[in-house]
Amino acid sequence: SPNPRGGEICASTSGEIQSSIYTVQLAPEHIGARLRLGTSFIEAGRFEEAKEQFRAVLALQPAQTQAFEQLSLLLDRDEMKTLAGPAQKALGKLRSGSVEAAELQFALSRIEDAMGDRQAAAKARERANGILAKQLPYDAEEDTRQTERILGRFPDITPSPTDKPDGPYPIYVLGLPRSGTSLVEAMLSRLPNVETMGERAATGFLVQAYVNSDIPFDAEAARIFAHKDAVRLPPCPDDTRAYVDKMPENYRYIGFLKTAYPHCKIVHVRRDPRDVALSMWKSHFTGTALSYTYDQTALAWRVGLYARLMHHWQTVFPDQILTVDYEDLVADPVAGSRALADYCGLEWLPEMAAPEGSSAPTLTMSASQIRQPVHQRSIGGWRAQADELAEFLEALDTSLWPDLAD
Repeated sequence: SPNPRGGEICASTSGEIQSSIYTVQLAPEHIGARLRLGTSFIEAGRFEEAKEQFRAVLALQPAQTQAFEQLSLLLDRDEMKTLAGPAQKALGKLRSGSVEAAELQFALSRIEDAMGDRQAAAKARERANGILAKQLPYDAEEDTRQTERILGRFPDITPSPTDKPDGPYPIYVLGLPRSGTSLVEAMLSRLPNVETMGERAATGFLVQAYVNSDIPFDAEAARIFAHKDAVRLPPCPDDTRAYVDKMPENYRYIGFLKTAYPHCKIVHVRRDPRDVALSMWKSHFTGTALSYTYDQTALAWRVGLYARLMHHWQTVFPDQILTVDYEDLVADPVAGSRALADYCGLEWLPEMAAPEGSSAPTLTMSASQIRQPVHQRSIGGWRAQADELAEFLEALDTSLWPDLAD
């Protein structure tokens, strides 16, 4: 790999693995230590070792739902069948309506899919999402108010900067979750002078006070933002030209980012919202930030807010945002990665078209997927499951998506 990422982030991952191995050796029955070790192995792309740890967890605690869910993301179809009986047995030991029950239902949905029972898989997903929708309700009114406040802060067209950036510049890879941002990050990670930082929460944290108030985000506020953001970055090698921040939902904050970092590169990954919705409906996201994914009507509303924001940013920052269509990227990764490198001011390498060779650690729902060669298997997958997506399809404002094919 041209970018082995032997620096701070990769060293941190290796250190976490060694520390967790030592802890497991000292306390082999410690569930938390084994879960942490399995998670670290996933981040490093060491999936067989991760499987061993999660299987060991289930041997110690047969109803441990995190282990079931992680295995359901890692195992192949034949291996998955061995989970069916233990998972059903574990479900009977859990409190109905608990987060743990939802975790296990997500795992069961993948198990049923692997066994070819799509109806049972859909029912398990419905139950899992229903539990979490009650526990983590989405506030559409407040989300809309925040969106309106953000749009109102950046009403005017902003010209491109004419001078050159001083030092490493950020590349923000953003879009809806499950739109292909991990694939783009993996392509960029193949370049030797680019550091990938994963999904940094810094932007959302630092701009929240401005989103929720009328405090001006003027030149001084932008300077303070950039300083506070910089101190949260790990050290980079001296020859670093750019670093990648792959927090998908930074699409909400493009105005703040372009104000603080005029030379930053914005790579917007766009994908058919129906395929995105299906992928999110199948996924279990931790925390509260993506609570809209557990209710199809809420999901359609949030997808609409995203479309409005991106239309606005592309108007306010003309020619400053590269939109990468996921469908085009996987159809021709050579052409797509060339365009990506050119926009980012970087020298293209053939390795960019083979992102599965990246050694950059990742800890997202896409961790195992980006270790596979680029493929088109998921394009249009929503059609086969349109019945399961009926509420989303009914609520989706198609006027915001004029290019959608039937």
